[in-house]
Amino acid sequence: MIDIPKPYANDPVRHPAFVINSLTPFDAETPPELLMDNDKTPNDIFFVRNHLPVPIISKDEYRLNIELPGDKHSELSFEDLKTRFNKMTIVATLQCAGNRRAEMSQHKKVYGAPGKHNLSIYSLETAK
Repeated sequence: MIDIPKPYANDPVRHPAFVINSLTPFDAETPPELLMDNDKTPNDIFFVRNHLPVPIISKDEYRLNIELPGDKHSELSFEDLKTRFNKMTIVATLQCAGNRRAEMSQHKKVYGAPGKHNLSIYSLETAK
């Protein structure tokens, strides 16, 4: 059994196929052979780049505060987000900002979390 530090004890269970770079914080990528199975990566194996533990949030207490120009603001509850807006599905491609960091640092110092993914090409994926 792996001893997980307490701040990370409530992180979600992850797909067993992930190539794990770090457990705490969780940093993993989709195995390249699974990326070739489909033009879209299934959500449960989409790359993960956490910098902190996954927060535990109460749906009843959650509030999204939005600051608008002119000292205006808006506050939305979790229920507001679920019921006041039309549900939409999109296809998007995301890339980890650390991709190729090691290569870029050869030309100019690039700051960011160190890790195996500095050389990775597997954290560029498309999902629905």
